Amino acid sequence: MLPLYALGVFISFTLSQSGMVIHWLRERKADEVEARIREQERQAIIHRTVDPSRASHERERLAALETHKGGHWLSSILINGTGAVVTLIVGLVIAITKFTHGAWGVVIVIGLIVLMFRAINRHYCNVTEQLALHRAKPLGPLKHRVIVPISGVHKGTIPALRYAKSLCGDGLTPVSAVYVEVNPQHTEELKKEWEKWGMGIPLKIIESPYRSITTPLVEYINCEAEKHEDAITTVVLPEYIPRGWWQHLLHNQTTLLIKGKLLFDPNIVVVSVPYHLRK
Repeated sequence: MLPLYALGVFISFTLSQSGMVIHWLRERKADEVEARIREQERQAIIHRTVDPSRASHERERLAALETHKGGHWLSSILINGTGAVVTLIVGLVIAITKFTHGAWGVVIVIGLIVLMFRAINRHYCNVTEQLALHRAKPLGPLKHRVIVPISGVHKGTIPALRYAKSLCGDGLTPVSAVYVEVNPQHTEELKKEWEKWGMGIPLKIIESPYRSITTPLVEYINCEAEKHEDAITTVVLPEYIPRGWWQHLLHNQTTLLIKGKLLFDPNIVVVSVPYHLRK
């Protein structure tokens, strides 16, 4: 067991020392670029400055910067490079002599960890590249539409309807509500309540013979988003916020499913409007 532990330690040291060598090589490139910039500044000062005393002062300032810069990368490369080579040799010796005694497992596990870290680094580099603005183009005005899914007309629905109405302050943004009909016996009563509390927002009723709420609702929202590909569809979801932390397990499960299914559509934005329960 001790040789296998030592193998892991030596491989780890080899990787760390090799990483430091790469770091110092990058520092060397940075120093070369910085020296080139200083030389360009020095030449520019000589040709631009009329006052000889001011030119002399600028040259002294650049010389001081040159003196106090980092520039110890060469000795660091030699130290870290020597450490990487030594630990690599010892690790290879242990891996070869103890290969059949379990060293192969240590090599595979460390290799998988390195591949995982490289994949994570590649992901972050891709994200940085995609978020950069150097290739971005100016965007025009954005069209907008709002959909409010409701499970009924009650105090938890009213804040979501008010918020949806506030999003169309210009009067040009279409706002609609959608209700999935699970029990047809309650539909007529809901329509009467909607005429009183619906704030003039049109209500779309979707029949669901299999008593499913999430599937027909998501299909309707996706269909509306496809019809208006040039606009952003905002889905305003009423959400209950109970006082007790354990009570969260009893509410908003359908809301979480809807959020999860709509998350990967670039033309759909999901907004939760909370209603805080007092008891």
